[in-house]
Amino acid sequence: MYDREQELNSLRSPSSEPIVSAFLIKSEDNEPKISWELIKAVQRDDREAVDEMTKSGHQVDLKLSGETLMHYACAATSSCSKSLLEHLWRCGYPIGLENFYGATPLRIAIRNNNINLSNCLITMGETLTDNMENPFL
Repeated sequence: MYDREQELNSLRSPSSEPIVSAFLIKSEDNEPKISWELIKAVQRDDREAVDEMTKSGHQVDLKLSGETLMHYACAATSSCSKSLLEHLWRCGYPIGLENFYGATPLRIAIRNNNINLSNCLITMGETLTDNMENPFL
Protein backbone atom coordinates (compact mmCIF):
# COMPACT_ATOMS: atom_id res chain seq x y z
CA MET A 1 0.00 0.00 0.00
CA TYR A 2 1.22 3.50 -0.88
CA ASP A 3 2.35 5.49 2.16
CA ARG A 4 2.46 9.20 1.27
CA GLU A 5 3.64 10.25 4.74
CA GLN A 6 6.62 7.91 4.52
CA GLU A 7 7.50 9.24 1.06
CA LEU A 8 7.32 12.86 2.25
CA ASN A 9 9.46 12.10 5.29
CA SER A 10 12.05 10.38 3.12
CA LEU A 11 12.51 13.61 1.15
CA ARG A 12 13.31 15.62 4.27
CA SER A 13 16.70 15.92 5.90
CA PRO A 14 17.74 12.77 7.78
CA SER A 15 18.48 14.74 10.95
CA SER A 16 15.72 15.22 13.50
CA GLU A 17 16.17 19.01 13.54
CA PRO A 18 15.48 21.09 10.42
CA ILE A 19 18.73 22.07 8.72
CA VAL A 20 17.74 25.71 8.57
CA SER A 21 17.72 26.08 12.37
CA ALA A 22 21.45 25.31 12.46
CA PHE A 23 22.18 28.38 10.30
CA LEU A 24 20.05 30.90 12.16
CA ILE A 25 21.89 34.06 13.21
CA LYS A 26 20.17 36.28 15.74
CA SER A 27 20.46 40.06 15.86
CA GLU A 28 20.93 42.08 19.05
CA ASP A 29 17.19 41.92 19.84
CA ASN A 30 17.29 38.11 19.40
CA GLU A 31 15.30 38.24 16.13
CA PRO A 32 16.38 36.55 12.90
CA LYS A 33 18.16 38.84 10.45
CA ILE A 34 16.36 39.68 7.22
CA SER A 35 18.32 38.73 4.11
CA TRP A 36 17.09 40.26 0.89
CA GLU A 37 20.08 38.65 -0.80
CA LEU A 38 18.70 35.21 0.08
CA ILE A 39 15.25 36.14 -1.22
CA LYS A 40 16.76 37.41 -4.49
CA ALA A 41 18.89 34.26 -4.88
CA VAL A 42 15.78 32.07 -4.46
CA GLN A 43 13.80 34.17 -6.90
CA ARG A 44 16.51 33.95 -9.56
CA ASP A 45 16.85 30.17 -8.93
CA ASP A 46 20.51 30.39 -7.87
CA ARG A 47 20.98 27.17 -5.88
CA GLU A 48 24.70 27.75 -5.26
CA ALA A 49 24.09 31.21 -3.78
CA VAL A 50 21.20 29.90 -1.65
CA ASP A 51 23.38 27.10 -0.25
CA GLU A 52 26.25 29.49 0.48
CA MET A 53 23.99 32.04 2.18
CA THR A 54 22.17 29.53 4.36
CA LYS A 55 25.51 28.12 5.49
CA SER A 56 26.65 31.61 6.47
CA GLY A 57 23.48 32.32 8.46
CA HIS A 58 21.24 34.34 6.14
CA GLN A 59 17.61 33.97 7.13
CA VAL A 60 14.24 35.52 6.37
CA ASP A 61 12.37 37.17 9.23
CA LEU A 62 8.88 35.70 9.46
CA LYS A 63 7.58 39.09 10.56
CA LEU A 64 8.25 40.53 7.10
CA SER A 65 4.55 40.72 6.14
CA GLY A 66 4.30 37.28 7.67
CA GLU A 67 5.96 35.74 4.61
CA THR A 68 8.44 32.91 4.59
CA LEU A 69 11.06 32.18 1.99
CA MET A 70 8.52 29.84 0.36
CA HIS A 71 6.12 32.75 -0.20
CA TYR A 72 8.87 34.66 -2.00
CA ALA A 73 9.78 31.57 -4.03
CA CYS A 74 6.21 31.43 -5.38
CA ALA A 75 5.86 35.16 -6.10
CA ALA A 76 4.92 36.34 -9.59
CA THR A 77 8.40 37.81 -10.15
CA SER A 78 10.17 34.62 -9.06
CA SER A 79 11.98 32.19 -11.35
CA CYS A 80 12.35 29.60 -8.60
CA SER A 81 12.42 26.05 -9.93
CA LYS A 82 10.67 23.00 -8.57
CA SER A 83 14.02 21.48 -7.55
CA LEU A 84 15.03 24.55 -5.52
CA LEU A 85 11.61 24.65 -3.84
CA GLU A 86 12.02 20.99 -2.86
CA HIS A 87 15.52 21.74 -1.57
CA LEU A 88 14.21 24.59 0.63
CA TRP A 89 11.51 22.26 2.01
CA ARG A 90 14.09 19.57 2.79
CA CYS A 91 16.10 22.24 4.64
CA GLY A 92 13.13 22.89 6.92
CA TYR A 93 11.43 25.95 5.44
CA PRO A 94 7.69 25.68 6.21
CA ILE A 95 5.21 25.37 3.35
CA GLY A 96 1.77 25.86 4.87
CA LEU A 97 2.08 29.14 6.78
CA GLU A 98 -0.25 32.01 5.91
CA ASN A 99 1.11 35.52 5.46
CA PHE A 100 -0.64 38.54 7.00
CA TYR A 101 -3.12 38.47 4.10
CA GLY A 102 -4.07 34.83 4.61
CA ALA A 103 -2.18 33.53 1.56
CA THR A 104 -0.05 30.39 1.70
CA PRO A 105 2.72 29.64 -0.81
CA LEU A 106 0.30 27.28 -2.60
CA ARG A 107 -2.32 30.00 -2.97
CA ILE A 108 0.34 32.37 -4.31
CA ALA A 109 1.59 29.78 -6.83
CA ILE A 110 -1.97 29.09 -8.00
CA ARG A 111 -2.78 32.80 -8.25
CA ASN A 112 0.35 33.27 -10.39
CA ASN A 113 -0.62 30.29 -12.58
CA ASN A 114 2.60 28.47 -11.68
CA ILE A 115 1.48 24.88 -12.21
CA ASN A 116 4.93 23.35 -11.55
CA LEU A 117 5.34 24.97 -8.12
CA SER A 118 1.67 24.36 -7.27
CA ASN A 119 2.00 20.65 -7.99
CA CYS A 120 5.31 20.52 -6.11
CA LEU A 121 3.75 22.09 -3.00
CA ILE A 122 0.81 19.69 -3.16
CA THR A 123 3.22 16.76 -3.44
CA MET A 124 5.03 18.07 -0.34
CA GLY A 125 1.74 17.96 1.54
CA GLU A 126 0.32 21.47 1.37
CA THR A 127 -3.44 21.65 0.96
CA LEU A 128 -5.95 24.37 0.30
CA THR A 129 -8.33 25.22 3.11
CA ASP A 130 -11.43 27.37 3.05
CA ASN A 131 -10.70 30.93 4.07
CA MET A 132 -14.09 32.49 4.59
CA GLU A 133 -12.58 35.65 6.09
CA ASN A 134 -10.92 36.58 2.79
CA PRO A 135 -12.87 35.22 -0.21
CA PHE A 136 -10.51 36.94 -2.71
CA LEU A 137 -7.57 34.59 -2.05
